Amino acid sequence: MFVTGFICLAVLSATKVLPAQKGLSFEQTTCRITHSEISCDTGNCSSCIRGEGKDVRTPPCLKVYVLCGDSEGAKTNRSFSSDGQRGYLLRRDAYHLNDKCSYKIEPSICDSDNTPRSLEHFQLQKGKPGATYKYYRNPKVPDEVVYENHSKEHYRSVVLHNVLWPVSLIGLSILILTAAVCFYPTRREYRRIP
Repeated sequence: MFVTGFICLAVLSATKVLPAQKGLSFEQTTCRITHSEISCDTGNCSSCIRGEGKDVRTPPCLKVYVLCGDSEGAKTNRSFSSDGQRGYLLRRDAYHLNDKCSYKIEPSICDSDNTPRSLEHFQLQKGKPGATYKYYRNPKVPDEVVYENHSKEHYRSVVLHNVLWPVSLIGLSILILTAAVCFYPTRREYRRIP
């Protein structure tokens, strides 16, 4: 139980607590979309993959690049170049800062007529260059820009629950071990030295 508590604490800290703490530092700011592009893992968004009795498309994703904040921040952002484009890659939230896409488009049934139009519509809706939106940016790390930021209460509850349970498990195991050592009947037999 003791080891399980430490393992849970380490795993939850790395996957939940640290991103939640980072999410507390994000501030809302106005961002301008500079560029957006649709990309696919296979390089060809229209290629079908056969599987499970139906044809599905490879899941394309929309990459949206933004410049945020005041003119000073915009100058800083302009000096950054990602894949030859100006701006920073917009991501979903503090838990998805390592993602390579802003928006994932779910795989759809292969239909060559609808997919290009739906992708273009999605791109116009979510990544129209020049449009401004309210996003969230980490002031300490300007390339971390997200479009969803959970409430501070959400992040605090994540930290509380993901630290409280493993620590209580560790505490319970220490209590059980202490009780076992204290109440273990010991039989003391002394030999008389002649």
